[in-house]
Amino acid sequence: MSSPVTTIGITPATAELQVNGTAQLVAEARDQNGNVMPGTTFSWQSANTGVATVSASGVVSAVAAGAIASRNGRATDTPR
Repeated sequence: MSSPVTTIGITPATAELQVNGTAQLVAEARDQNGNVMPGTTFSWQSANTGVATVSASGVVSAVAAGAIASRNGRATDTPR
């Protein structure tokens, strides 16, 4: 039986981007003992595509000035 995911970390924790800039996000799942859970899959989406888009592989692209944050609160991307 596998352990449940208890935390998800996103790297980089913060990123500041110029308009048209990009950043690669990487997510890592950990169990209740802090062990990395390899093979965990993640899906990415932007809550505000007017400010930034994100590809299925986690590449964030800044399209306008503004700020966005991940839903788990561990990453913030601020296009400028």
